[in-house]
Amino acid sequence: MRDEDMEMLADFEEEQYRKGHFELLFPVARTLDDYRGFFAQQRRANQVLWAYVKQGQPVHHLVNYFKNI
Repeated sequence: MRDEDMEMLADFEEEQYRKGHFELLFPVARTLDDYRGFFAQQRRANQVLWAYVKQGQPVHHLVNYFKNI
């Protein structure tokens, strides 16, 4: 995984922390397959984020990554 990918995932996690009481509708594992077809292009950042969400968002990988920087 590239550094840009890790930074994008870290940004996603920060947004999750800031959302407060709001519920995320997309991308979440239960709605991912329903909505991904609406994207005209399959961009790398989307694919990385969707794979991250589908596997349960292993936040510890991000924490370990940024500890080493």
